[in-house]
Amino acid sequence: AVLYEALTGVPPFLGDSPDATLRLVLHGSVRDPGRYARIPPDLQAICLKCLRKAPQERYASARALADDLGRFLEHRSVQA
Repeated sequence: AVLYEALTGVPPFLGDSPDATLRLVLHGSVRDPGRYARIPPDLQAICLKCLRKAPQERYASARALADDLGRFLEHRSVQA
């Protein structure tokens, strides 16, 4: 969520109240970050992988995320 907001300037989930925001986190979908900012496709894929609902679909560790971000910075193919 921090990466999404850093890239777009808006949080990935924002409701009219804390309860509404929590419902979005649990049941809503993340808006396309490209709607708010020009983000390279690989970086967008990394960001969205971090926000997937199912834990097994997210990065297994902070190291795996850091490795993918490193690949992005080196202009190599990312795992996301």
